[in-house]
Amino acid sequence: MIVTVTNQKGGVGKTTLSMSLATYWHRQEQRTALIDADPQRSAARWRARGETQLGRGALPEVLTCADGTEIEEACARLASAGRTRIVIDTPPSLTAQNSVASAIQCADLVLLPIRPSILDLDSLGDVRRLIQAESRETPVLVVVSLARASWSATREVRHSVEKLGYPCAKTVIHERASHARAALTGSLWALPPAIRRPATGEIAALVAEIEALLSASRAEKKVA
Repeated sequence: MIVTVTNQKGGVGKTTLSMSLATYWHRQEQRTALIDADPQRSAARWRARGETQLGRGALPEVLTCADGTEIEEACARLASAGRTRIVIDTPPSLTAQNSVASAIQCADLVLLPIRPSILDLDSLGDVRRLIQAESRETPVLVVVSLARASWSATREVRHSVEKLGYPCAKTVIHERASHARAALTGSLWALPPAIRRPATGEIAALVAEIEALLSASRAEKKVA
């Protein structure tokens, strides 16, 4: 399973979501790796800090890739090595279109995190056109990320996403201090239980949605 996490906008929680998903699967004893295709190398630095504090093996493997060719080669190499879960964290700009396009082509699912704002909704059009150009049959799931307490704003964004023709995850990833702490400590699951539970519960719920969507997609392909 390859999940590409992408959005042309920065500041949508893309790397945080990528690391949280990869770490969840890693903790579930899935053979997991994350491909960091973002030039900022945030995921790679996150893992380096985390292993310093948590020890080797506590976090999933992270590979850095500079362009689309490297992404494709890394996906093939990881699959050959038996990795069952691969998460690709893409650059936050369509100017790096080669990398984003390759990540979409490799994906079994494209995950689009957006903040609950009209500006993020506007950005979906460009990403949608790229996805349609690169891989028309790849499932897409939009997830509202970095949401605050206002459920009305989140609900309106989810409704607008669905009007655009994209499924929107029922799970909402809220803006929490625990996510910022996880970037420093290496993992949400390294935090005290009372602090981590709301955030880890959301990640677990989103994983369940991702796996259900992919299972349904595979079943449809078999029927076809």
